[in-house]
Amino acid sequence: MKTYDGWCVLLTQAITVTTGIIFIALGSSIESLMTSLLPIGVLLVFPNFFLLGGYYSVANNECKVFELCSKYCGTSYEVGYRWVPFYYSGTTVSLRVSNFETSKIVCNDASGTPIVIEVVVVAQVRDPAASRYNV
Repeated sequence: MKTYDGWCVLLTQAITVTTGIIFIALGSSIESLMTSLLPIGVLLVFPNFFLLGGYYSVANNECKVFELCSKYCGTSYEVGYRWVPFYYSGTTVSLRVSNFETSKIVCNDASGTPIVIEVVVVAQVRDPAASRYNV
């Protein structure tokens, strides 16, 4: 799945919206050949509202798993401010190492000697998509 740098997309959106607003202002104020700029300005401004839904950010030791209509589409490991088309939904998955420590349990062996048992489990997610869908 291809993701894009969020700052470049944001700059492109800002330029497009600014141009569209200028075209709308020129097309609605001047009653001459500039009236054809009004629909062009509306067409430049309106689609940008849909594009706002695709921004996300990924921190260190995290990734984003994307799906479209509950079907896996890809995983993004790039750290920073990113953008995908608005129709993808994403879930953040932590890739950090996690520790689970049990409490101490005292039990006796066959000869009656007490034994102290304690377990430390260390886990890390290797496949974020499998982790997300519990596969």
